[in-house]
Amino acid sequence: ENAQKMFPASFLLGVVCLAISTAPRVALADTITLQNDKLCLEFEESNSVVYALSGLRRTANSTNFITDPAVLPLWTIDFVDSQGKFRISSWDTNSFQGWNHSLANQQLQLTWYGLAARDGSHATNVVLSAYLPQGADAVSLRLTITNGNPGIHIGVWEVFVFVPGVAATDSDYLFFPRGFGAHAPVSAVRGSQTGSYPGDLSMQLLSVGGSQADGVALMMEDSFGGLKTLSTGIVEQSPSTLSLAELSDPMHLRSSSSNGRYNQHLTSSEQDHVMTQQFHHRKLRSARCAVLEVSFTPEGAGLPFSSVEQPFDLALTLVANNGAPTWFAAAEWYRQWATNYAVWTSQGPISSRSDFPSWYLNNHLWFNSGWQCKDIFNDTQGEPDLVLERGSAISKLFGTPYAMHWYEWQQGPNPDPAARYKFDTHYPDYFPARTNFSAAVKALQAQNVHIFPYINGRIFDVKSESYITEDGGKYCTQSATPQYDDRDLAFFQESYGSGATFHVADPSTAYWQSKIINVTSELVGTEGVQGVYIDQLGAASPTVDFSANHGHAVGGGSWWASGLRKMLAAVTAASPGAPMVTESNAEPYMGNLHGYLTLVAFDIPFAGSETSVAPVFPAVYGGYYVGFGSVISVADFKNPDVLAARFMAQFVYGVQLGWASLGGVTSGPYVDNTCGEMGTYELWTNASYSSEVKFVQSLVAFRTQAVKYFTHGRMARPLAMSPLPPTFMSSADHGSNRGPFPIVMGSTWISSDGQSVAVMLASASSTTSFTVNASLNMANYGFPIAAQQIFSLFSVAADGTESLLGNYPKGEVPLKQLMAPRSIQFLVIRPRS
Repeated sequence: ENAQKMFPASFLLGVVCLAISTAPRVALADTITLQNDKLCLEFEESNSVVYALSGLRRTANSTNFITDPAVLPLWTIDFVDSQGKFRISSWDTNSFQGWNHSLANQQLQLTWYGLAARDGSHATNVVLSAYLPQGADAVSLRLTITNGNPGIHIGVWEVFVFVPGVAATDSDYLFFPRGFGAHAPVSAVRGSQTGSYPGDLSMQLLSVGGSQADGVALMMEDSFGGLKTLSTGIVEQSPSTLSLAELSDPMHLRSSSSNGRYNQHLTSSEQDHVMTQQFHHRKLRSARCAVLEVSFTPEGAGLPFSSVEQPFDLALTLVANNGAPTWFAAAEWYRQWATNYAVWTSQGPISSRSDFPSWYLNNHLWFNSGWQCKDIFNDTQGEPDLVLERGSAISKLFGTPYAMHWYEWQQGPNPDPAARYKFDTHYPDYFPARTNFSAAVKALQAQNVHIFPYINGRIFDVKSESYITEDGGKYCTQSATPQYDDRDLAFFQESYGSGATFHVADPSTAYWQSKIINVTSELVGTEGVQGVYIDQLGAASPTVDFSANHGHAVGGGSWWASGLRKMLAAVTAASPGAPMVTESNAEPYMGNLHGYLTLVAFDIPFAGSETSVAPVFPAVYGGYYVGFGSVISVADFKNPDVLAARFMAQFVYGVQLGWASLGGVTSGPYVDNTCGEMGTYELWTNASYSSEVKFVQSLVAFRTQAVKYFTHGRMARPLAMSPLPPTFMSSADHGSNRGPFPIVMGSTWISSDGQSVAVMLASASSTTSFTVNASLNMANYGFPIAAQQIFSLFSVAADGTESLLGNYPKGEVPLKQLMAPRSIQFLVIRPRS
């Protein structure tokens, strides 16, 4: 992987606040056109804005998806010199000596030359290249910064690239890649949504569309998963100035479920934007438009340079919706790239990998020993005898194998219970384990309860024995003041409920890799566990690093993701057959991890008129990953239909079910008032909730028959029900996803061999029936000659028995399925033999 390594990057996409104080009127402009047989890209050239993106259309169609040229610049670059940071944008005509363009061999180059440094030199040029060969379905954009005099004291600190002025009406939707993905109608979005990748964001994809036959999609073709920031948002005619510090999460996507951990490490550019900057956009030609943006911190940030190149292509295209949402059309486009070129899919799908044990792929239910968002736990939540007692009772209650995520198993070197290493302290030191831990593990696993103890793979307690005695700071990442020379370095610092102070470990160092390998090896080899949960690898964001002795270039890059992949490969090699899982479905680690705890994915509402789930991740990566679980609280039992709805959603989105906490803090100052009380053991074992236990058992039984689709297949286009099911809300006054919940949900899945399609339906309501009306055109599910075929529709029972429901000619399969309260239907469609 290192031999293939490109310049790494951390890329920012969005309507982020720019320090652009002047907004001259757009003059009459010349048009520069780049086109092939499929797409046409246009730029306006004028003295006021230099170059502005003015057209994106299909070659055979006049519909233009760029409505507002020059609403924002095409790029902005933060440079540093001995005085600190200064910024130049593509429309700062006083900051460069001139510009020109060339067009040849399907490549357009826009050049800004002689950028003015503060020392009076003009040695720096910026080139934006657009490449659109014949037959290509997307234009590739790449920014390069060159320095004709590397001896001058100037460096590149942060680079921003914009796709501004994208058509956006009230009927369009913005897609943002948090969790499985989320989309929101333009009418409900104000301002921008920004996140770092990897960490906050799971994929490198943005889209906007829905009102027309095509939508706009932008992907970052970064096959190594380098650090970047993406953003998308809406610019409106009024107000003309927006401050991100004044915006209150317009898409409601800032997750609070990552084990109570919030992203505390915005990149320097995000901090700039959120805390201090404003953008002043130019007068719009339409009522509103969308802006897509990406930014990156280059390797060697702030150092002398001859060339800094965007380390990946930005692919911009129009996707044909074909009756589906734009996010799904974008997902199919992204899947073609991700499954063919990304490092993390190079090992192939799960079916071709040997490191997934069969018991794990056939596991369908999870519990945890005791967790809450407010991450201060009590001593009972991981006490081995109590976990054994409760785990055994749950095993008997549900009558099925399941996985147990075990918190608070560690003791530390002092056997005194009062001296035990509590949660979020002393990392990466854990051992010895608590008394009777290995015995409880053995007893539970004899009942087919598979144990996954918690460790943290990212943060280093500054008061841990390892940090103090082994000079731990040498292996932690550091930030730097934005300056060319004499930069001040500082450790990234985090603290959670325990109050301990952590630095962020650099996963590319051999030291940290050996620490995690040793911990996981001891848990598997000595304590006998069957898997390990390694926290914060997926959900928490990487940092930049300006340490001089870590074996990678300073600044941004893909060294973090590459280091984690190397570490996880070694962890798996040292503990073969033991799945390693983490929180949040972060794509760059998929080839070296075995599962994702999907709390963030299920924090987003499943329906409604504002932000809701757009399950791009299972549509892109179905067959390549295993997901499991969502937050389940005591409050969900107050209206059992809410509890059933959480399990229903997990089922139709294909993840392993559950992750309810068996223990939790119930009194005192550490009760969780944010997400609510989590200890649900007494409720599950209360006969009053036997209907909910039976519903989960039924979901498990059907999921057992659906492994071909949920584990090895991929999610297909969303099931278009007409009318839509009624929805309801949770009455809880806390927690993140309180609805709306549909009373019925459905999904479609394509088998790995492409020979059949499954329709999964489930009902959460305990009182209300609903008839699902939908129709599937099989040409949209991988059967190109469907109109000439007859398709058979089968119902699959919980024991796997199939019953023929009908045969349908011309490739159109109608569904009219009565969903009784708390019912499940598993339907399969395939060509009649």
